[in-house]
Amino acid sequence: MSEDSSPVNSSPFCRLGRVQWPLLLLILFVMILEYTGCFSPPPQFRIEILHSVHMLVLTILLAVVTLLRFASGFGERQGWSRLLVQFALFLFCAAAWTSRVTHFEGKSIRFEGQGMQGLMGDYVRPSVYGRSMKMPALGFQVNRLRPETDANGTSLRRLTAEMTLASSWSKVLRNITLSSRVPLFTAWTFVGMTDFGYATRFSMSDLAGNVVDSDYQYLKLFPPGAEDSFVPFTYGYTIYLRFYPDYIDKQGVPTSRSAEYSNPLFKVRIVRHKDIIYNDYMKIGERLKFDDSVFQLHDVVRWAEFSLVKDGGIFVAFAGLICLFASGIIYLLSRRRTVSGGRGADA
Repeated sequence: MSEDSSPVNSSPFCRLGRVQWPLLLLILFVMILEYTGCFSPPPQFRIEILHSVHMLVLTILLAVVTLLRFASGFGERQGWSRLLVQFALFLFCAAAWTSRVTHFEGKSIRFEGQGMQGLMGDYVRPSVYGRSMKMPALGFQVNRLRPETDANGTSLRRLTAEMTLASSWSKVLRNITLSSRVPLFTAWTFVGMTDFGYATRFSMSDLAGNVVDSDYQYLKLFPPGAEDSFVPFTYGYTIYLRFYPDYIDKQGVPTSRSAEYSNPLFKVRIVRHKDIIYNDYMKIGERLKFDDSVFQLHDVVRWAEFSLVKDGGIFVAFAGLICLFASGIIYLLSRRRTVSGGRGADA
């Protein structure tokens, strides 16, 4: 009798396995195609791949086959190790469905001393995604940001934020310290810090001293020497800035010893169309006159980018991982008992 016609391989559990594993490979193949953008541009958010219609259809098919295999496994008295693997696969499918209807993510950029109330206007609009637009039930005040850099002051090792947190999980305000290395979990939401930089307030005045335009500009000025730009609302200029919070001249190269405001200095380049009007260093509070205008840089504050993710599918997937872990333990214990029993028989 051939191996394929043996009673074990012709059982419903094994026959359904011949369908199940190609389905798993197909799901993986479709996800790779979506991620690499072979037939269409890749989605803006990677989680959209899991939430697509074809992934919904494939996971439903996989779940049906998995449930049938799970039921046939009970009838054939399959071991708990195999049954737990099937249950884990079903939970992974359920996690994809749950994520599809509960996922919300968004990024919020907050300055030191600025609060986040949990409203849609607090999020960077292009960063918001979710079929369920039920936003996390939390808010916070950023009291202080403390960046830790390497010895050269050019690489961020860790960012910590001293915050006052309001959450649906607590009836009182809490003072917490959030680290960029470990996300915060509250109100079923993961909160992490994903970026850091500086913001400066500028002003444009006429020669009589009347302020025409003034605002804080959120700029990506970290690491020191990184350049970013903005366009004042009332003028046809583009202003490029580089910021050195603790400026030193290192063999003719401007750099910063740390991320602290010990000796703040800006490298300013002002361009009108293709003409460079100014290209030199400026200190905070220094006045620069050009054309009929006076340009000035005022106080500098740190900002952090907070990423908030709320997704019920994460917890369903975690339950699936626990089942896989339990399956592995049961399998190893059964193998050990089998080996011990074989040795006892040989003795």
